[in-house]
Amino acid sequence: MGALYAFSGESGNFSILSGENEVIIIDANLPFDSKKDGGVLKEIVFEITKEKGFSGLILLNFCGEREWTGERLFMILKNFSPSWIMLPTPSKKNKSAKRILDSIQKTEFENNRVFRKIPVAANRLFFYPSLEKLSRDFTFFPFSPFLTDKDDFSGEDLVLKITEKKSGRSILAIGNTAERRFKEIGNLYGKKLKSDILLFFADFSSSAPAEEMFDLISPEVALIIAEDGKTSFNLEAMSVYEKTFWFSTASGHSFSTIFNSNEIKTARIKKENFS
Repeated sequence: MGALYAFSGESGNFSILSGENEVIIIDANLPFDSKKDGGVLKEIVFEITKEKGFSGLILLNFCGEREWTGERLFMILKNFSPSWIMLPTPSKKNKSAKRILDSIQKTEFENNRVFRKIPVAANRLFFYPSLEKLSRDFTFFPFSPFLTDKDDFSGEDLVLKITEKKSGRSILAIGNTAERRFKEIGNLYGKKLKSDILLFFADFSSSAPAEEMFDLISPEVALIIAEDGKTSFNLEAMSVYEKTFWFSTASGHSFSTIFNSNEIKTARIKKENFS
């Protein structure tokens, strides 16, 4: 049985995907420095990850402009030591990407080990077989960024489909992707975007994928990872999200979505669930 844990934090962007044998972290904005719930989150994370191999870390974007992002990435790499790091193909002009890569290099130096870094781009067909072998529990298929992208930061975030091998359930994880890129992805891939769970990272709780893109994904459950304190959605976003069951960490809640071949169940995470 697979599980996807979406954690709240002042900036969101931290989830854990757990399979039968291994665990994958999605994004690095670990909300461990919160005095209110940092201790609880630590307990939950270590409860999820115990007795399973730590497979990898997926960075959907380079949010390195936030001064603490590098510190939290360093904490994840040092404490969990993933086998690989998947990330967008960095632009040479992106200063945020440089900060993230510098943080990885710092961890490598201090831990005396080199992480396997996997810069991902869609349309790189020879690359897909290697992605199939990354995990015992999951397969990966990137829709963005494009191999032809140059210095267009609006398309730099990953749009990545993750499928559990055993159940066949799929998760579409979307970074802070521009609306124009959504339309390009929809035109190129169409029904291939269909996924059971949408994991959407939003800088602002008012944002949502374009309606036509959402219809192609057609998720059973949408998990919106957004900033704490931003609890109200605009009418345009609500018209999209209300097409399915949706949950948002903007309310200050964390959620666990448990899935198998027959059903998907999402519930608020409580400390006693992991005691």
